[in-house]
This record gives sequence, C-alpha cells and structure tokens, in this order.
Amino acid sequence: MALAALLRAEIEALAAEGVAYVALENPLCPPLLTVAGRERLTAAGLDVDAVLTALLEADRAAVAGLTAPETFRLGLDLTDSGPLPTTERGYHPAAVDALLDAIPFHRLCVDFPADPGARLPLERVKPGLVLSLGVADVSVAALEAVDDLLALVDPVVDERTEDDVAIATNGGFAQSAASPLMSEHAQNAKLRRVETVARYYWGNEI
Repeated sequence: MALAALLRAEIEALAAEGVAYVALENPLCPPLLTVAGRERLTAAGLDVDAVLTALLEADRAAVAGLTAPETFRLGLDLTDSGPLPTTERGYHPAAVDALLDAIPFHRLCVDFPADPGARLPLERVKPGLVLSLGVADVSVAALEAVDDLLALVDPVVDERTEDDVAIATNGGFAQSAASPLMSEHAQNAKLRRVETVARYYWGNEI
C-alpha cells in the first residue's frame, strides 16, 4: 500500500504536468493470467491466486481517489515486446475474470498475435474498457502486411465498435531483444505501419 501511494502521487504529478495518458506495467501479470505461466510459478513455490490478488489490490489502491483532469486516461500494459512465452496454452479464465472485475483502468494493452488460442479472451472484456491490440510485433524487423493486420482487427472492431478499440505495437522497442538489430528506420517503419492501419478506422482524426 505504501508503494501504491507513491505511484498515485507520481501519476498525479504527471497529470498535473499535462500528460494525458499513463500506462502501468507489472511483469508478473502476464504469467499470472496464463495457464502455462501459472503452472511455472506454482512449480516455483508461489501461491498464484494470492499473488494475483495482492497485485490487483495494489493496482486499485494506486489509482483510488486519483486527482486528475477529466480527460486523463490510465492503462494497464500486459504486452511483453513480442509474443508472450507463457501464452502458447492460452489464458486462465478465472484469472482473467479476477483482473477484469472492477478494473480501475480506462485501457488494457494486450498482445494480439495471429494465433487465436494465444490471445486474451476478449469476449470476457466488458464494453467501455478500451482494448489496445498489439498487432505489430516489435520482436521481428519484418513488416506485417496491412491486409493481414486489418484481418486481425476487423472482427474486434465489428464486435466492440471503434470506440472500444485501439491498435499499437506489442511492446516498446527498448524492451525487445530484437531492437539492437532494428535500425531507427526499421523501428519508424513499424510505427508507420500501425498508423496506416489506424487510419483505415479513424481516418485523419488520429
């Protein structure tokens, strides 16, 4: 709770400086939400349900009573700069429900790979929470085809509407092991690919 108070103070300071969006990240969240990740942590001696409960309580405490402008937005980032190594067997439904129960964030940033079985089960996410889909993979330099990305995003937009969807990379370049191999030009090309796809949905409004 002491750490949550520090985080809240830092978030409020950023909001007061005019920052419009802050995303929190906890490296333990993805493995605690996935079948394979929970098995690995259990084998290491962790009570995965107790740890997940503690993390979620800390997140909620960090933003409880937050003083910020009405337009300020908070996100929770579950991406990992590349396909998550723990998602090959999918997410744990009860753990995902625990995360989404009274979630205090405006946006949830998730990896959104081509394999449906490795995705967060979006059908469990209620309307009103913006899903930022990490469709551009920063762990590889090759650019995804625009048509392939549109094919990934279209069904989600059709189901949730454009108000509840955003698109992005699946993490930051600085975190990715591939980043040293990617030139500034290649990184810029990845971001422009995201922009190109975004304009199909939101036009010049972005």
